Amino acid sequence: MNIDLELREILDEILDDSTKNENLDGLYSTWLYLKSEDELTSFKDFVFGFINGSLLNAYSCYNGRKSSEIQGKERKFLNELLFQRLYGLEYLIDKFNNKDNSVHG
Repeated sequence: MNIDLELREILDEILDDSTKNENLDGLYSTWLYLKSEDELTSFKDFVFGFINGSLLNAYSCYNGRKSSEIQGKERKFLNELLFQRLYGLEYLIDKFNNKDNSVHG
């Protein structure tokens, strides 16, 4: 699927920004709350869900639509974009999560 360069740069920036320590610190605090309520046990899954939502939101807003209006080839493109970057993102999340717990809390 062809998308314009500006949108591609926005999506790449979201992927990069999502795994910065400052963002992961905030997500970690939210995840700890959800975990304490027995709602979500995997920090990595929580972060991937956040990244997926961020991509969907940015893509739909850029195109003047709602996330629910993304279908077919567009959804496939966004999924492939996330899957292509998954290994690198997973490494960064694991690296963050394996730090000394005193850093997170």
